[in-house]
Amino acid sequence: MRNIFCLMLVSLVFFNSYAYAQSVCSASSTPPALNNPLIIEISDSFATKAIPDFDRVGCEGLIHEIRVPSGRDVKVVMADGSGPLRYPLWVTGGNNAHLVGIEMRPVIQAGCDIGEGTQTRSSFANIHPRIPGNKAFRLQQSGRTFVEGVDIDLMGAEADCFVSRNATNQTVASARATRHISFVNTRCVGIEGLDDTPFVGRDSFIGDGIHGDFFQNQGSDSISSFTAENVTIASSSNGVTLHEWNGVHPDLRLKNFEYAVDPRYYGDDSYESSQGLPVAGGGAYSFENVYLDEPRGLNYLLLHGNPRRRLGPAAQAVPGISAGTPPATFAPASRTGLQYISPFDSTADLSDDYCAPLTESIAEAFVPITYDFGIKIPEETGNDFIGALTDAISSGGAALAATTIAVLCTTECNFGDLDGVVNIVRVNGAGQLVDADGNFVDADGNESTAPVLVDDAFEDAVTVLYDNNATGGGEFDFAQGLAEAIFEQLLDEQLENLDDLFADLGLDGDLSALTTPESDALAIDGAELAALDAGLERWRINFRKMTAQFNTGMIAQIEAIGMFFDAKHQLETQRIFQKRTAQAHKDYHPSEQMCEIGTFVRNLADTERRADLTLRTLNNQMIDRALGNGNVKTVAGNESDELSRREHYITTYCDINDNAIQNEYLCRGENAPRTRKNRDISYTDTIDIPMTLNVDFNDPGPSIDEENIFSLLDNIFMNDAFPFDSQQKSMLQGYVLPYEDKRSLIAMRSVAQNSFANIIAKKAMGPEHDDNAAPYLYSLMREFGIMDELIIAELGVRPSYHAQMEILTKKIYQNPDFVTNLYDKPANVKRIRAAMSAIKLMQDRDIHEAMMRREMLLSMILELDLRKKQKTIDDEFSNFTFDQ
Repeated sequence: MRNIFCLMLVSLVFFNSYAYAQSVCSASSTPPALNNPLIIEISDSFATKAIPDFDRVGCEGLIHEIRVPSGRDVKVVMADGSGPLRYPLWVTGGNNAHLVGIEMRPVIQAGCDIGEGTQTRSSFANIHPRIPGNKAFRLQQSGRTFVEGVDIDLMGAEADCFVSRNATNQTVASARATRHISFVNTRCVGIEGLDDTPFVGRDSFIGDGIHGDFFQNQGSDSISSFTAENVTIASSSNGVTLHEWNGVHPDLRLKNFEYAVDPRYYGDDSYESSQGLPVAGGGAYSFENVYLDEPRGLNYLLLHGNPRRRLGPAAQAVPGISAGTPPATFAPASRTGLQYISPFDSTADLSDDYCAPLTESIAEAFVPITYDFGIKIPEETGNDFIGALTDAISSGGAALAATTIAVLCTTECNFGDLDGVVNIVRVNGAGQLVDADGNFVDADGNESTAPVLVDDAFEDAVTVLYDNNATGGGEFDFAQGLAEAIFEQLLDEQLENLDDLFADLGLDGDLSALTTPESDALAIDGAELAALDAGLERWRINFRKMTAQFNTGMIAQIEAIGMFFDAKHQLETQRIFQKRTAQAHKDYHPSEQMCEIGTFVRNLADTERRADLTLRTLNNQMIDRALGNGNVKTVAGNESDELSRREHYITTYCDINDNAIQNEYLCRGENAPRTRKNRDISYTDTIDIPMTLNVDFNDPGPSIDEENIFSLLDNIFMNDAFPFDSQQKSMLQGYVLPYEDKRSLIAMRSVAQNSFANIIAKKAMGPEHDDNAAPYLYSLMREFGIMDELIIAELGVRPSYHAQMEILTKKIYQNPDFVTNLYDKPANVKRIRAAMSAIKLMQDRDIHEAMMRREMLLSMILELDLRKKQKTIDDEFSNFTFDQ
């Protein structure tokens, strides 16, 4: 029962890891048995060799090369602490090769990048990077090449992952017999390539590039078979190309094989439509769990026979090949390369169920259990047994002859006194001595060319052990002594167990007597011993049958349990994917509120930039008016300024109802429009209330708002303009000091004017283009129940910076929907909070700028007070006399 329990335990462990074993670790392909192999530990600091561009790939550079003596086997592994290989690896020469766990990330060397080479059939520059030799691995052996656990990322280079070549001078017949290529648990991604581009106008023809394959047998070299098991390929070019050189059709076997496009590089150029041949070439073939995920449609060929046969959806369904991707990656990056643990390495630590037993079928997943019910003589009693046997033979007085006796030597062999190895075989009815190597020997142990026959009398003595009809005193004495010598070596506990076991099986015979050394006679005769031997044989046969039956029944039961485990893991995995999908939909589905905030912010920076330009223009205009610069109203001093402002008031802003309805004469009998009455003196109506002012100094014609603003500023600042200073006055010596005082006054006034100009600039209309946020701001205001004409009147046709900030910092929060929209996904609430923080930063910046302007105004007020004090002190110093 203990053995049965062990079988069940082994079975459960096997099926617990069965799902993973079918992907990465299970492989019916096994490494070749290497004979005295050369062990190479390669690393990223391994010696390099410069190679020329003899393969016409458009670049030359460094590679790693391992040269193996002819006929020698080689095993290449990654050294501990190494990073991925940066240069291609060439393993040249040798018989069998075994490559384990190599990781490669080829660097693009000088002269190999885009535009640094040329195409094969034209002088046009290459459009993809390349690597020296056009291949990541070049494998040139005469026997088997076995690659396992290799991880390559070509990162968009035009190159093959693996290329095979035959040993120098190897014949086609030899290659057909010995050249086998196998890939197990291997991954290669980032493959790029370029077939001959179509000649549709000179601009589109760039010639023929490198046809990137996972594998290709080059150089007219033949191979016998190609096997890929647990292999993952991601490519923008070809897959496996098996050339039928010299009329040899390589056998093809794909199992757990995954071919897909690499999304990083697929579609990066317009010359990929002619690619997509994951499998080409081959003789006999077999497919099992082959997955092809090709957006351009499956297109795989087997170039075999005449006519050549095409396999694919356009022709017929192929057993073992499926479109799409497998449920799980056959060779993931986390299990290959530097992290790879070979399932074929008996010293590997597999305690974490990294790999299950590697078998072709479930029946082979179990190590055969040998039930050995024999009774073994302890080694330390070997000498005593030989001595007892010698005494028994001597006391029997018979020569040595038998068929089934073999005693292992425990000391130096000596055939003379039988203290060594004695093998007895039957020759022509008699006995013959042979040594451990099967050579004939004489009684002294010397090698003899002719058989040395011993006395037939001893054969009768041995027969007594199996036939109770034999007679003869000497023979019986020897038989009894031999039996006693054998059974005396058995422990009492062993004999008791045998006795009980035989009794349970219904066999006759009492073995307890054999435990008594003082017994004068053997308690079991020849007939009983023969019956016992027959019973033991039946016992062994029946137990073998029982074991086979247990194995069969247990495997069937465990297979069902394994299916439950597979279903459990599948459902759990599906549930995880579904939960992650739901979580992604929840977290990455933006809310309408977030979209509104993003929409309201559009063109805000553009509007602010326009406000800065408006600010500068306003300040320049007010300074020009103070200085009488150019063709302004003060060009002739206060007289022209007053006449201009008076005339503009009468024709534009005059209200007859002012001055107790006494202004009819002043207004010349015409009242100003309602929207313009007294706008030259009303800060509230002209500047404060409107959110957007029709101010755009890029427009050559003045707008109503622009006229109102300048009229208001003229009344606020410098109501009495400076007098006109003729050229004669400016030439006088005394003119300098008053002119300096004039400029000082203008400078102080510009500080106050700046605050007004800032307020007006922030309300200047925004840009006029498709990205204007006006329609979206109108939509929000409509939700407040405001009519469209009122919305336009308040926000303007092109909302200003002030209007947009009014919406973002105030109006949007007055909408009840804003609060209800916060009952949303936590991720969206965080996004809205981040957006509000960003808007607050902008508002804080505006407040900071206003505080700075206030600080400047306070500084000017303080300066004016200090000027009064300074004037008093100056007067005191001026009136100071020496008499005082």
